[in-house]
Amino acid sequence: MQESSHPGRSHPLQRVARVLAAIGTVWIFVLMLVVVADVAGRNFLDRPITGVAEFAARSVASIVFLQLAAAICSGRMTRSDFLLRLIGARSRTALRVLEVGNAALGALLFLALAFMAWPELAQSWQEHEFIGVQGVYTVAAWPFRALIVLGALIAALAYALQLPALWRGEFEQGDPA
Repeated sequence: MQESSHPGRSHPLQRVARVLAAIGTVWIFVLMLVVVADVAGRNFLDRPITGVAEFAARSVASIVFLQLAAAICSGRMTRSDFLLRLIGARSRTALRVLEVGNAALGALLFLALAFMAWPELAQSWQEHEFIGVQGVYTVAAWPFRALIVLGALIAALAYALQLPALWRGEFEQGDPA
C-alpha cells in the first residue's frame, strides 16, 4: 500500500503523521551533528560532549515512534507483500480479510504498547526521573517516554482509521487506506 495518486484518497492522519515524521527527521539530523561533534571533540580536541551517549540512546526509540504513523499512513510499514500478492491474485476477499486483520491487529498491538508504557511515563513524571549523571549532565526522562506513548497511540489510531476503507475494499493493493 503506497501513497495514492488519486486526489482525495489519503489517510485521515496523513498531515499529522507527516509533521511527526518531519520532527523525527530533523531530530535524526541534529543527533547526527551532535554525534559527529562528540567524536571530533573526543578524537581531535580531547574534549567529548557530555551526555551524548545517553541522549542518543533515548533518542532512537523516540524517533522511531515519531515516524511510525507516517509509515502506517503511507502503507510502508514492514510486511511481506509476496504472500499477499499470491493470495490477492486468487481471492480478493481473502486479501481483504488479511488486510483488515493486519490493520486490526496493528491497532490492538500499538494500543497495548501505549497502555503498557503509560505507567512508566506517569512514574517518570511523578518521581522527576532524569537520565545522565547528576551534577554533570541530566535530562528529564518523561519527554522521551511521552513520545513513545504518543507515537504508539497515533500508530494505533492510524491503523484503526484504515479499517473501514479496507473492509469496503476501497483501496487496491498499492493504494493507502
